[in-house]
Amino acid sequence: MSLSVTTAVSALLLLLVVVMMATAGARADDVLPFPYNLGTTSIYHPFQDSSSYTLPPAGSVLVHSALLARHGSRYPTNIADFTDLDNVLYPIEGQITNPALQWLKSWEPPFTLTDEGLLVQRGMQEHYDLAQRLSFAFPDTFRAPYSPITYTVQATQVSRAAQSAASFTYGLFEGNGQLEQKYSPVAIWSNSMNADFTLRFFDACPAYNTYLDSDASSAESNKYISSAAMKAVAARISATLNVTSFSLTPVQALEIYSMCQYEVAVLNITNQFCALIDPSDVDTLNYVDDLLTYWQIGYGNTINYNIASPLLQDIISTLVSTSRSPGLAASLRFAHAETVAPLIALLGLYKDGTPLRASASPAAIANRLWRGSSIIPFAANLHFAMYFTPGERATSNYVVGLFHNEMQVAWPGCEADALNTFYCPLDVIQRIYADQLSVSFDSTCGIGGSSPSSSTNKWAVDQPYGAVIVTLLFFAGVVVALVAVRIRANRRRSHYQSLN
Repeated sequence: MSLSVTTAVSALLLLLVVVMMATAGARADDVLPFPYNLGTTSIYHPFQDSSSYTLPPAGSVLVHSALLARHGSRYPTNIADFTDLDNVLYPIEGQITNPALQWLKSWEPPFTLTDEGLLVQRGMQEHYDLAQRLSFAFPDTFRAPYSPITYTVQATQVSRAAQSAASFTYGLFEGNGQLEQKYSPVAIWSNSMNADFTLRFFDACPAYNTYLDSDASSAESNKYISSAAMKAVAARISATLNVTSFSLTPVQALEIYSMCQYEVAVLNITNQFCALIDPSDVDTLNYVDDLLTYWQIGYGNTINYNIASPLLQDIISTLVSTSRSPGLAASLRFAHAETVAPLIALLGLYKDGTPLRASASPAAIANRLWRGSSIIPFAANLHFAMYFTPGERATSNYVVGLFHNEMQVAWPGCEADALNTFYCPLDVIQRIYADQLSVSFDSTCGIGGSSPSSSTNKWAVDQPYGAVIVTLLFFAGVVVALVAVRIRANRRRSHYQSLN
């Protein structure tokens, strides 16, 4: 299929999904149709058309947009795992008789280690399209010509985040620049990974990483992998393969599902590995993933989201300073699932009444709010749109609308003070999240010395490669001695790293 035809088909699918969700009054925790229901590696789609947004109070003027977005679709970060899958399937290739599965006889892992984690064309397109839609829906803050005074653009030092930022800003300022073809170069700044307390706080927190390496962070997910439900899924995939004396384990079933996810996201293939999986089993497979994200980057442990406090502080501080001194039209931040999910939890969105457990009833699993497919797919985003509202008010004349994956959502805790349901006064937001905004990152993470913010220069990229190399050489013997100890922990973290 040609790229143009593929793009057209994808656009049609996207339009159908948006229309269905807009007409059905959908929520972000609704079960999505294929291929948008494939866990945290789901391709992106907007959850609501901007034409159906509830408007702010009459006469309001949009003065600032603060955006946080996950990078777009990418190659797997655990490509070596697909070699394991090949080792499982290779011995049975000659025994496959189903005409629809003959492709398996010549199948080889399609990804190379050099591509690991890189942004793919679809991921670039996701952010380009997102920018185009936001520019249409919020012209007051997204249509001004680019200036580093008017727009700040921040990304983590990981290339897929920076490329997502570049793709977004290309779509945002397309045709409005000063170079040939009206291209507008954009300044994108980053902090070094070990000092990125706003976008990679999960790397900079020792206490969090200790928890992540513990059995507790993956216990529920591991229990569910061994459940009767997962064994039944593995049995059904085995039956589809229809090879005598061959049966998959639940872990191998998950490897097949992972290949399905990346065939969709990277290769736009939906009729190979995805066809091995019964559609009714997708949510069971997703629950393994949702249990892990819930306990590692969601509500499962307070440290998971408390470490996002510097990010919330940064966003609220930007809104407050802009309300006092207008001029900054938009602040754009591009990062990872491990950035977006903790902030969503810190805000109190999609919180289930009881913790997610492997032992949950089928009804509880089916009705859960925490779903990776809809909360943190590729290019997931949170948009804070701040408006000036005219008239005399006892409190702030600034209100903020909250949008998740382009869907308008109500601020938790602001029901009594919200204007037109969705617009919370800025001072009320500060009051609602006073505890979250006062969290000490140092105390939470067990860090001594100066505060994180004092060691960060947002306009410079600190890359002490020479010092790092010398240090690594000096401690090489120690590292080798620790490798065996870390293997077990790294296995627990392998899924976490695949999200990043």
